[in-house]
Amino acid sequence: MVRRDYLQKQIDLLGRVLGKILSDLLGLKSVGEIMEGIDSSYLALKEELNLDLEELIELSNEDFIQKLQTENKFSSESLEKLAEIMLVIADKTYSEDNSTEKSLKMYIKCIALFHYVEKIESTYSIERNKKIEQIKQKTEHLLKK
Repeated sequence: MVRRDYLQKQIDLLGRVLGKILSDLLGLKSVGEIMEGIDSSYLALKEELNLDLEELIELSNEDFIQKLQTENKFSSESLEKLAEIMLVIADKTYSEDNSTEKSLKMYIKCIALFHYVEKIESTYSIERNKKIEQIKQKTEHLLKK
C-alpha cells in the first residue's frame, strides 16, 4: 500500500511538471518568446524528470516508449502531454532553425506517442486523432524536401 501511494505521488508529480512545461511553452508561444521556453523546457525535463529529449529522439519508437514507461513511469496522460510538448518544440525548431532532421525526428516520436496512447486508452479522442493527421502531413512535407 505504501509503495502504491509513493508511485501515485510520483506519477502525479510527473503530470504536474509536464503540464507546467506545456503551459509555459504555450504562454510563451503567444508572446513570441518560444525559443527561450524551449531551452527552459529542455532544462526542466532534464533536471526534474531526468529526460534528455536529444537522446530520446534517437531511440527506436518501441525503445522510446518503453523507456518512458519503465524508467520514468509515464501514464497515458503524461505521454500525451509529452507528445504535445514535443510537437510545440518540433514546430518551432523547424520554423526558427530550419532544422528539418531534428523536427522530423520529433514529429515521428509525437506520432508514436499519440498512437500508443490511442491504443492503450479506452476512450477515443477526436482531438488526438486530429493531431496525428496534422503531424503526418507535416512529416510528409518534410520528407519531400
